[in-house]
Formats: sequence, C-alpha cells, structure tokens
Amino acid sequence: ALGLAVNLPAAVLLYFAAPMIMGWWVKGSLQPPQLLLAALAIWAALNSFNGPLGMFLNGAGALRYQAVSCGLMAVANLAFSIFLTRKLGIAGVVLGSIAAQALFCYLPALVYVPRLIRRMEKA
Repeated sequence: ALGLAVNLPAAVLLYFAAPMIMGWWVKGSLQPPQLLLAALAIWAALNSFNGPLGMFLNGAGALRYQAVSCGLMAVANLAFSIFLTRKLGIAGVVLGSIAAQALFCYLPALVYVPRLIRRMEKA
C-alpha cells in the first residue's frame, strides 16, 4: 500500500510533466508518444506490487510457483511485446510487459496467495 501510495502519484506526475522534462532535457528534439508515456505510468504503478509480492513468495518458500509463473511471463512478454510493437509502435514493448505481468503474475497470484496463506495458517 505504501509503495502504491508513493508510485502512483509519482507516475501520474511524471506522465503530465514529461513534455516539460523532455523539452528541458533534450531541448525539444524528442517527444515520446502519449501512449508510451501512459504505458510507462501504468507500468510504474503496477510495479508497486511486484516487490512486495516477490518478497512474500520468497519468504513463504514458493520458489517453484515463482519459477513457473516468471518463466511463462518471460515467454509471453516477448511474444506480446513483439506483436504489440508491430501494431502500436514503441509503446507496445511496455504494454506487452504489462499484459504478461497481469496474465502470468497478478492473476495467478490472486488465486495462489490466498491458498498459500491458508496453508501457512494451518501449519
């Protein structure tokens, strides 16, 4: 919750401040697409969950689960990113990462983590 409370406002602020920052940094010679900026903001906010989830799973000894979900996510990330980059441009790389994380990390965790907690409470 604390990570999200910090990352979400920072991501939104950077999204809106990016044109000004890029103008100052590269003297206006480069302006990233709005879709890329939005995708990066979403990705930054979602990363608030990665660290705490990974730490919890490591502490609980769920290494096999992590290896499988991360392996599937890596393969899906590559495929999604290539496909979306061809369709949407550079933002597709980030959107592919978001889609892969959602499908192979976050959604399975919604099922696996409550079961893991119940098993840990019984032990």
